[in-house]
Amino acid sequence: MKKGILLATFLISIWWVSIGLIDAEGIPPDGKKLALKYCQSCHLFTEPALLDKKTWMNSVLPNMGMRLGIKNTATPLQERAQEEEKILKAWNISL
Repeated sequence: MKKGILLATFLISIWWVSIGLIDAEGIPPDGKKLALKYCQSCHLFTEPALLDKKTWMNSVLPNMGMRLGIKNTATPLQERAQEEEKILKAWNISL
């Protein structure tokens, strides 16, 4: 029983370090490291300073969240021009 618990603890520790939640010194990575790792898994890294905080919070992050399966009442088309919406619908792209 003790061997099983020790083995599970060891494997979880190895996994924890391997995914980068704790670096070699045992310190969690800062926001920049996390952003570089996770944002770049889907798209090129975008410097946060390119947009103001309000735009990130009210537009970009909720829009990305919907694409990642995070529920939100907003629609990704709400901030698009009507012409863009028509083009997307013509191409049979539903968001």
